[in-house]
Amino acid sequence: MSYDRVSQSGEGPEMRQRMSMPPHPPSHNSSPSPSNLPPGANYFSDDYPDSDPENALPEPVMPWLRSEAGSRPTSPGMGPGYLHSPWRDSMASISGSSLHVVKRFPEAPGLKKRMRWTKHKWLLLFANTLLFIYGLGCVILALLTYFQLYLRAPVVIVSEETLLILATVAGSICLFTSLLGYAGIMLNNRSILTLYNLMLWPCFAMIASVGYVAYKRQRWNLPGKLSFQWHFQFSAADRYIVQTNLHCCGYKTFSDFPERSNKCYPRTLLPGCQFKYQQFQRMLLTDAYIVAFSVVPAHMFVIIVALMCGNHVNRQFGKNLPPKIYRVDPSVAVIGGDLVAGTPTGSTFNLHPIAIDPASPRLSVKGQSVVITGGGSGIGAEIAKAFARAGASHIALLGRRETVLIKTKQAIEGKHPNTKVHTVAADVVDKEAVVNAFSHFKTIAGTVDILINNAGYLSTLGPFAEVDFDDWWLGYEINVKGAFYVTKAFLAVASNDAVIVNISAAMAHAEYFPGFSSYHTSKLAAAKFFDYVQREHSHIFVVNVHPGVYVTDMARKGLGAKMDTSRFGNDIVLAAWFTVWVVSSEARFLKGKFVWANWDVDELKARRKEIEGTSRFTLGLLGWP
Repeated sequence: MSYDRVSQSGEGPEMRQRMSMPPHPPSHNSSPSPSNLPPGANYFSDDYPDSDPENALPEPVMPWLRSEAGSRPTSPGMGPGYLHSPWRDSMASISGSSLHVVKRFPEAPGLKKRMRWTKHKWLLLFANTLLFIYGLGCVILALLTYFQLYLRAPVVIVSEETLLILATVAGSICLFTSLLGYAGIMLNNRSILTLYNLMLWPCFAMIASVGYVAYKRQRWNLPGKLSFQWHFQFSAADRYIVQTNLHCCGYKTFSDFPERSNKCYPRTLLPGCQFKYQQFQRMLLTDAYIVAFSVVPAHMFVIIVALMCGNHVNRQFGKNLPPKIYRVDPSVAVIGGDLVAGTPTGSTFNLHPIAIDPASPRLSVKGQSVVITGGGSGIGAEIAKAFARAGASHIALLGRRETVLIKTKQAIEGKHPNTKVHTVAADVVDKEAVVNAFSHFKTIAGTVDILINNAGYLSTLGPFAEVDFDDWWLGYEINVKGAFYVTKAFLAVASNDAVIVNISAAMAHAEYFPGFSSYHTSKLAAAKFFDYVQREHSHIFVVNVHPGVYVTDMARKGLGAKMDTSRFGNDIVLAAWFTVWVVSSEARFLKGKFVWANWDVDELKARRKEIEGTSRFTLGLLGWP
């Protein structure tokens, strides 16, 4: 640096005078010319600077007004120190009438100005290196899989092709973006860093999609998905690869869709692939979503650093906030002609729509009447609240305990005054009471449109040979006989486009579950009963719904001290809201089906053609022709 070298080197005014000023400048009043200037002096203007070195150049010297003197002829009149000084060519002067600043002290030969990195640049480099590491790791893992360089790679390729493609794309985009970041950082190029900032968002989307796909597949009925994959999606070659790699034969047994080989044949000693395949898939998917969701916070850190530091890779723009003239006034800012999000005109519903919110106009049941059995507590009470939220005109709650029915009625009418709630204390196995209840409700409401068959009973758990028969059979009395009485009474007074929702349980289609013989078989019988109701009354809409597992009075009674709530659902509203959605026109393609309340309704609607009119989501014998 030239114009302030004296102050940085510690040299005082005396040293500066000795180095740069001629020994005998002319007087201030003389009119200098090239002929009467001292040897080596420069002719700048009409005024020659004072001999006082402190006045030779006013401070500060402004770099953008700086110019550099050309080479100067030497003269014998100059002293030896002047001749051999590296600063011999420099002088500075300023006139009173015009501003002409020259560089006071030129740089020594071979001395280059050193530029230091800003702390923002170092932080950006660290964040980009982090992006490079997990992007490269993902690409390497994908390549190892594609080239089958580890033991289970062939199984991953045939079973999780979609997840593998997503992981490959995510790693490739992250790796490319990191290289783009290195280019912008090293070149101090803000245009490249702007593109780098934009590319970080597709990286985030791909990383999150890997985690979401893996999580959804692992958590939502993985055994059923793997069974369907083995029997309907896998080719013979795919099944052979899985069998060979996992050392198994067939799916459940050697006779269940096997691919014959020298190790897989009738009466082979190899086990079925079901257990090994499910165990491997569960481990693979769990590791995939844990890693993906662990990378998300790191990637958010990279995004924040890129946004905050991308404009400060050098000192040209400044260290602090942009000048006020460049700042955006949020009160008048617009994006694409619309006000910025966060203004009073914003709408939470429009920004974050909830597909199954009963308050949505498309799910409205305004003017309709609903009957809910077992509606005093638990899932039934929440369903009643959801239908009130959807605008139902009349809701009838049937149950054995009048106190809980009245409590639920008061809670609903206090929040939804336009909904009339009626309670009937009756047991669903009392045929006469049920018939009278429906007749009375039709008289009050005029029409009966929707039936929610929610009443159920969970017998005391235990092996069937050890439990009390009367309690065991009571499960059939309420779950099957009660459903029969309620449905028959409803059909006698129902409207032409009536809807029946049977709140069933996953037990209806699950495999053996210790101690649940009464509940399991009675729920299966009830589900098949409602299949018959649908077939014999095709003009109405019938659907079986598994609401989930929640802590309710029935669960407490049946499970008692054995109840492990760690795996129970914690938001019973999901089941209630899904029930409102399933009676809407959007769900008509689920007619006669068995569905779970935690399934993605948007995905269901997207797969409508696969579901409607087929045997999917129905109860039957797997593999039946």
